[in-house]
Amino acid sequence: MRLGDSEHVLGRAFILYVLIAAPLCHLLIDQQYGFLYPEVFVLGLVVFASSVFGALIGSRPIAFYSIVLFIIVLQSSSVIHASLFPDVKGRWIVLGVATVVGAMMALMQTRFFAILLVYLLGVLCADTGKALAGPVEALFGSVEATSGASDVQRVVYIVFDELLGLEGFPNDIEGSLRVKSEMREVLLSNNFTIYPFAFSNYRSTADSIPSIVNNHLLTSTGEYFDEDQERNGLKENLLFETYWKQGYAVRVYQSDYLKFARSNSGSIVARNYKSDDLAAMHSIRMHWTQRLYQIATIYLHTDELWWSAYQALFPVWLQPAPYRMGPLAVREEWPSALVSDIEAARQNTLFFAHLLIPHYPYVYRKDGTVRGIDDWFHGSNLDFYRESEYRHWYRDYLEQVEFLASELREFLGQLRAAGIYDSTTVIIHGDHGSRLRLLDEGQRAAREKLLFESPKCPIVSRYDYVSDPPLRDLLNRFSTLLAVKVAGASQPSEVSTKGSVMFFLRGVVWPKQDVSEGINSVYLFDAEGRPREIPLPAIWQGRGSE
Repeated sequence: MRLGDSEHVLGRAFILYVLIAAPLCHLLIDQQYGFLYPEVFVLGLVVFASSVFGALIGSRPIAFYSIVLFIIVLQSSSVIHASLFPDVKGRWIVLGVATVVGAMMALMQTRFFAILLVYLLGVLCADTGKALAGPVEALFGSVEATSGASDVQRVVYIVFDELLGLEGFPNDIEGSLRVKSEMREVLLSNNFTIYPFAFSNYRSTADSIPSIVNNHLLTSTGEYFDEDQERNGLKENLLFETYWKQGYAVRVYQSDYLKFARSNSGSIVARNYKSDDLAAMHSIRMHWTQRLYQIATIYLHTDELWWSAYQALFPVWLQPAPYRMGPLAVREEWPSALVSDIEAARQNTLFFAHLLIPHYPYVYRKDGTVRGIDDWFHGSNLDFYRESEYRHWYRDYLEQVEFLASELREFLGQLRAAGIYDSTTVIIHGDHGSRLRLLDEGQRAAREKLLFESPKCPIVSRYDYVSDPPLRDLLNRFSTLLAVKVAGASQPSEVSTKGSVMFFLRGVVWPKQDVSEGINSVYLFDAEGRPREIPLPAIWQGRGSE
């Protein structure tokens, strides 16, 4: 009996084992997780047991062929849909894959399994080679890092996700004023111009950053994404285009949550990090069962076609959600890797980084140690009706911001040590505020009615006020950090004007323009996804600190 012989139970079990295990191995290799862990061993046992069971019930050829066909359709339909036929409905993809594979199995019979095994093993070898190439590239990159040119122009543009503005910090939360003072001191001591009263026009990342990098107020939520490919890449990116036309290379550091460059091409090179990075689990205290849950959940979520079907079939409480790892995942790029790339630049280069920190979960204490995963915030809703909860999570958020301030100090210090800081332009801002909200219990019913009448608007961006918007709530949602250090700056400064990040960047990134109508307002969206204007500066001026 040969391995892969479908006429014997062991051969059938081997075929099924490779077929089921290959995508799982691909996930572990792609995420550089490793295999010598208890949770991986348990997953292997589950796959083995499933393979033996399938081999036993597939004793008749028609039964075994049906099992194999089902698994192939399940695993390949989503990839084919996303990469080859994104405009075709999922059910037709499934039918087409089933028809083609079924025909191949009928024509080739047992030879089909030999070819299938060779293909799957070849894919795993390719994945392994790709994973091993990473350290080699890093080694050569470290050698080249000492050979960057000293006369090139470097522009470093960093967006920190959910970073509150300096005058947006609440006065009544323990530690808030200390964190504000620390961030302020880091920036001013490094000759930044700071904008304490800056804010984002929008409270959602998918609206705020695309709007800023395109220097354009939105006419609808999600305007810069294709409806069926949201967050797979902006349709337009004026920032990159502008620097590219000026002869700059563009280096992008982005998460899989939101991609600013769709693909690498010539002068634009993107490095992607995973917002739910599996390897990040190695840096925190987690029980092996929690790691097992994370791997299984991410494995399920990677197949968008079938995950959508799963969501449609099962209630919410049966839909697992992965642990978010964003603040840990950014360590792959921030701060050391980014510094090395900046130092190694040999031509004029824009370095654009979107970093998921201090975005929740709040994993870091102020000294940089990592909380146990049971102490994280695991929800996705940062709206609280109990003040004790609001204050608890705000304190954790502030500790993560304080740690970020120390990392920012380290980052800027490394640029100074490399002798390139003074000649480098550095632009830093957030995408919106902390999003932590303390809401009125008495307005809960009316507010929730508004939210669920939003067919074309994501709930997070919906205008949900049933009375005048409280200033504190607006600042939590929209106030965001903005600081700019132009090349050659020799002293710090402060701008006390209230305005949007887009407004202030005109004259820094973009040519100076007349103040356009609505640029210094903030926006939420109605049920149809149309913007509804809120005059934040006037509210801020009129109510003081509220």
